[in-house]
Formats: sequence, C-alpha cells, structure tokens
Amino acid sequence: MIETAKANGLSVERYLVYLMGVLSNLEDKDKDKNKDTLIQHMPWSKELPSEVFLQNKDIHNSKN
Repeated sequence: MIETAKANGLSVERYLVYLMGVLSNLEDKDKDKNKDTLIQHMPWSKELPSEVFLQNKDIHNSKN
C-alpha cells in the first residue's frame, strides 16, 4: 500500500491517516458497500481528496 501510494504521488503519511479514518467508519454489516468504499479510496482513485497528494507531483522529472 505504501509503495502504491508513493507511485501515485500521494503523501504516504497523509494518505494512511486519511485511509484509517475511512476504514474506522466502515460497518461490518454491508460487505458489498465496504468493498465499493475500499475501491474508491485506493491510492490510484480519482476520488481522493487533494490534501493526500504531494505538493510537488513532478518529483521524478524535476531538473534540480
């Protein structure tokens, strides 16, 4: 999960804090809904909030 978060330009610490918050609010009753929620919050999801992304997304192509 950590390496996937890095590969998708996320701040690992901020993403993990965010993900733990999401996971702590899941109910055990509806497993299909939980699966959909997990998919929505994977590191490659387009639905993640902007605060979990690194400020400088272009870290691999910087010329400095």
